[in-house]
Amino acid sequence: MAEDKVIVESSETAASHERIHLLLMGRPGGGKSTLCATFPKPMLVFGFDPAGKEKAYMDRGKASDIKKGDQCFYREVYSNTEPSKVIIRYEYWGEPNPFKPTAYPRFVARTTGLEAEIEKIGYQTIVADTATFFELSARAYSEHSFQKDSKDGRQHYAFSTHACEQYLMMRWPNLLLCNSIVCCHIDDQKDESDEGTVIRKMAALPGKLPNRITGGFGEVWRVYYAGKDKANKPIHLLQTQQRPGNNYDCKSLLNIKDGIPPHYEALWS
Repeated sequence: MAEDKVIVESSETAASHERIHLLLMGRPGGGKSTLCATFPKPMLVFGFDPAGKEKAYMDRGKASDIKKGDQCFYREVYSNTEPSKVIIRYEYWGEPNPFKPTAYPRFVARTTGLEAEIEKIGYQTIVADTATFFELSARAYSEHSFQKDSKDGRQHYAFSTHACEQYLMMRWPNLLLCNSIVCCHIDDQKDESDEGTVIRKMAALPGKLPNRITGGFGEVWRVYYAGKDKANKPIHLLQTQQRPGNNYDCKSLLNIKDGIPPHYEALWS
């Protein structure tokens, strides 16, 4: 795939396709961020994962040094072909001190006017990477700040579950003016289906969220490692549909083809 073509022409490419509201699952190192980074630009990434996992986004162009903003640290990635053009803004929302947490309330304040920012700047893609660490951030805030006097640990899980419901199930899928992606890890989860209780590979989130979160997205995909090619390079593929004998909870209302390379251009080939 032509890297610079995706970066420079992505706004025009996006205009000719349906916007995608996606829950993207995968194992650590499976290629979630790499797929997200191929989506149309300009792109805004809320990086909840620990620092160092932003490389897939930085590789899309020329990355700046880390800068300190009003609410968070961030880096900007500039186009390889238009050096003055910012194609990705990556914001760091990891919690450096979980015993004195501030990331979650800062994030809430930061995203209050997100829809207006999308319209003003023209963001084509918004990414939350990953749901796992977003939930940890909200839970740390409840445990050590908001409800620090509570002796009932279930209240902290209830707080972080509620935060995930508000942002990951409701807010992100309803960012209508752009592509919106929530990345999450995978865990074995009990699913109460018509067949009874079965174990499925679902989003690694607390409580009943794994069974419920897919209802907020028209697209639920899995990106996975599929071996190496003849040149000994890793091959990653995309699962977009349920498969016989495969218990990953995937779907695509846009009928994105199953088993394709994980790249935005490949979705429409």
